[in-house]
Amino acid sequence: MKTEITREDFLQFNKHVQSTINHRKPILFAFSFLILFVIVMNIGKPFDLLSIVTEIFLIIVLWGLIFVVFKQIGLSKIKKMPYEKGGILGERIYLIEDKGFREISNSSETFTNWNGFKEIQESKDHYYLFVVKIAAYIIPKRSFSNGTEEEEFINTINKKILKYNTGDKS
Repeated sequence: MKTEITREDFLQFNKHVQSTINHRKPILFAFSFLILFVIVMNIGKPFDLLSIVTEIFLIIVLWGLIFVVFKQIGLSKIKKMPYEKGGILGERIYLIEDKGFREISNSSETFTNWNGFKEIQESKDHYYLFVVKIAAYIIPKRSFSNGTEEEEFINTINKKILKYNTGDKS
């Protein structure tokens, strides 16, 4: 299969990875810090529930804005990151082989054994063949000429990964 990976594909992949990250621990840490900060700021003052709630609300809004701004800055930097003639963007040939998956570009060739894949994730416009949590082969859906070809490709990949991850080499 032949395809082209664009800056937009790379950006969409990074957005997809960001959306799957568990933010529970950082949120709990930030909330704990917020409570501690408000307590420290109000030591020695008479207790005023309205001012405490107002402070918490304002800090949450401020942190939310800062988070959104930094996330957008980060994504814009990520989109600019790969070089046009580097190893991430450009034309790709993907080959499904007996022992693994091969990617060939103008500057590199990569081979991953089937047991090296962790999972396949799907987004609106892409399939991502993950080898670790933040690294995957990007397969744009536009690369398929029709739905049947797309379905056959993904079914074959799933069968190979399942076969090699369960130890059934037959």
